[in-house]
Amino acid sequence: MKKWIVLLAIIIAAIAVIAFLSVRKNPNVPNPVIGVITSASSDSVSIRTQDNKELSFINNSHNMSVSHLNEHKESGEPVKVTWHEANGSMVATTIEDPPAEE
Repeated sequence: MKKWIVLLAIIIAAIAVIAFLSVRKNPNVPNPVIGVITSASSDSVSIRTQDNKELSFINNSHNMSVSHLNEHKESGEPVKVTWHEANGSMVATTIEDPPAEE
């Protein structure tokens, strides 16, 4: 009986560790994040942040067309990307103009 309790405790601890580690694999990436587009397609978008981090997202945003994203890429005008993590990938849910600086 005692062995079963120890085994159950080990299994519960392992599940807790796995759940904790899988909650967020990109803890150093703010949400939303602002950056300059380096590449854009209907499937993906990549940006470079002000601190020179290159971030790639699955493009699940439907509020900016690819042609508009490419206009931002050409002009160097930044965008604000709101995202979530799914299956280890960063998924863009909205891509928009960042708020004007005051």
